[in-house]
Amino acid sequence: RYLTKVIVCAAKIGDDVVIDIQPGLLTFRVVNSTKSVCMELEIQQSFFDSYHLEARRSPGMTETIVLSTKLLIPISKALLNASQLVITCTPSNSQGSSVPKAIDMDDQSSHGSELAMVFNIVSKLGILMSFSVPYEVDDGMIMQLVASPDDCPSRMAVRPRHITELLGNFYTKLNEISFFVSRESGFKVKSFVDQAGDIRTRAVRTEVSLDGSEFEEFNINTTEEVELTFSLKPFRAVLEFGEAFDNPLY
Repeated sequence: RYLTKVIVCAAKIGDDVVIDIQPGLLTFRVVNSTKSVCMELEIQQSFFDSYHLEARRSPGMTETIVLSTKLLIPISKALLNASQLVITCTPSNSQGSSVPKAIDMDDQSSHGSELAMVFNIVSKLGILMSFSVPYEVDDGMIMQLVASPDDCPSRMAVRPRHITELLGNFYTKLNEISFFVSRESGFKVKSFVDQAGDIRTRAVRTEVSLDGSEFEEFNINTTEEVELTFSLKPFRAVLEFGEAFDNPLY
């Protein structure tokens, strides 16, 4: 179920997902076409029942592979009724170095020399479904978040479902939304208005205010009002992903 949420969220943000595979850790990164939104997710080895790396690989070596999120959507749907999932990767080159296996499985699942990540899914009815998703290897593709939460002077925490309920008051086809935060006025959400846009869109304006007491944490260390404008589609994707875990959104 959680892996399904990862795939769906990634597909709503960008066309490709970059996976860094290293001992004990899988890191998923996806960025949108304008490079204004980036998602990074780390999955520890303990998430899997079995996590096996190819013994011939150099210790600490990281392999970076790139998959199309559109090709992963059918897999996310199949995972909804899955009782078991086994993931393997075919070798990335002919010199013996290979992509590590996310979950251990016999090498018989590799289809020739094609670069592919293979998903074998056993449904609750005992039906075996196999998906072979081609990937590219790009050791030079390194995406990292430019901003760190530790560098931000202010900090807020709220349950994702609260923000989702708040956004239900806004125009459904809104492209962007703005947050205004200050010590005096608290937290305000406004529909972003593009004066050059369609007159019907500009005519629909919504503003919702929240008191700082409604947050689990509301620590604003600036005297000036801060404005943040988000693309609404990827932001909704993040909220849906967060609701699955019911952890605070910071």
